[in-house]
Amino acid sequence: MEDSFGETQLVGIVERTPSTIEDFLNLIKTSMIFRASAPTLKNDASSRSHAICRIRIENKDHPDCPDGLLFLVDLAGSEAAADSKDHTPERMKETKDINSSLSMLKDCIRGRATWNINENTASGGTSSKHVHIPFRNTTLTKVLKHVFDVNSHRSCKTAVVACVSPSAIDVNQGKSSLRYAEMLRVQVPKLKPVVYDPAVPRTWTNKQLREWIVNNSGSPPVDPSHVAPTESGIQICKLPKSEFVSRCLKADGVRPEQARAFFDKIWQLHVDSRSLKTKSAATSEPKKPTIPFKERLKPGMFVRVTPQSPNDPIHFLMLLAPEGAFDQTRVAAKENGDGCGSKYICAAVAPSIMVDAYELFVSQQRIVRIEDMEAEVLMEYDSAMRYYFMTV
Repeated sequence: MEDSFGETQLVGIVERTPSTIEDFLNLIKTSMIFRASAPTLKNDASSRSHAICRIRIENKDHPDCPDGLLFLVDLAGSEAAADSKDHTPERMKETKDINSSLSMLKDCIRGRATWNINENTASGGTSSKHVHIPFRNTTLTKVLKHVFDVNSHRSCKTAVVACVSPSAIDVNQGKSSLRYAEMLRVQVPKLKPVVYDPAVPRTWTNKQLREWIVNNSGSPPVDPSHVAPTESGIQICKLPKSEFVSRCLKADGVRPEQARAFFDKIWQLHVDSRSLKTKSAATSEPKKPTIPFKERLKPGMFVRVTPQSPNDPIHFLMLLAPEGAFDQTRVAAKENGDGCGSKYICAAVAPSIMVDAYELFVSQQRIVRIEDMEAEVLMEYDSAMRYYFMTV
C-alpha cells in the first residue's frame, strides 16, 4: 500500500535494528528462508521469486537529513524456452511471471532515464514529450516506486550487477544476460535541488519549519526548539502524533487539544500539498487578528470558558447572540442589574465519541460573562462526519 508520502509500504513487514554485523547477516539468512525456490533442469535450488532487502540508514552527522534507503534486490533469473520445456504447469507460471517482471523492470528503468534526459534537454525546464513509466504493473516495481516515480523528491541511484555462468554450455544464456544489462545502461542525469514551497512541508528545511511553527501553532505559540530541534519538514510529518504532542506540551501554556489540532494542521497541509498541480506560493495563510478576541466577539465564534465545576465536561461554547439581543433576555438583564452586552447566549460544544472531534448542542444554552471567556478557539465543520474539529 502507498502512504501519504508516496512511498510503498508492505503490509505485515517487520523492521528490525541489528546491533552488530553478525546480527545483520543472521537477519538476512533468516529472511532467505521465506524465499520460494524449487529444483529445475538447470538448478537444484532455483529461485522462483525475487528477494528485496531494505536497509534504512540514519545520518547522525546531519540529523535534519531524511533517512537513507538502500535496496538490495536479488532478481530471479530468466529462463529460456529450452530450459523450461519440461516444467510443470506451476513452474511454467512462475517462469512467465519472472520473465514478465524482469521485462517490466527494464521498461521502468529505461522510461525513467528517458524522462530525465527529456527534462534536462527541454527548453524552459519542461518536456513536451510524455513518457509512461509502468511501475504499478508489478509488485517488484511498486516496491521500488520512489526510484521510478517522477514526482518523488528523493534522490536515487541504481546499480545493476549481472551474473553470468562461466560454463560453455550456458553461452547463449550469458549473452542474453549481458544484453539485458546493456539495455539498462543509461546516462546519469544531474540532480535538481528541491525548491522551497511554503505550501509543501516536504520542501522545508529546519529553519523554514521553525518559522512556520512560530507563525501557525496558535496561541500561546509552540516553542520550535522543542518540536523540531533538528527535523526537516518531511521528518516532522513522519513523527508519530503522540511524540509530536508531547513535544508541544513542553511549552508553557500549551493545552493538549491545541497540540493535537496543530498536528492535524500540518498533516492536512502535507496531504493537500500532494494534490497541488501548480505552486501555491501566492496562497498564504490569513493574517492573525491583532485585536483582542474579547473586542471582536460575534455570533458563530467559538471560545474556551472556565468550567462551572470541576466535573463540568463543557470547556468550549459557540456564541449565539448578546444577552440583550432579545426582549425577554433584556428584561432579565435589567432585573439582575447587569448591563446589556456584558454576557452572551452560548451553545454547548462537547467532545463526541470520536477522538478530537466535537459536537454542537444548540439546545443546551448558557449565559456566559465575557470575563469568563479565556480564549478564542478555531473550529472547522466536517459536513461528511457532522463533527467539528479544532484548528490553530
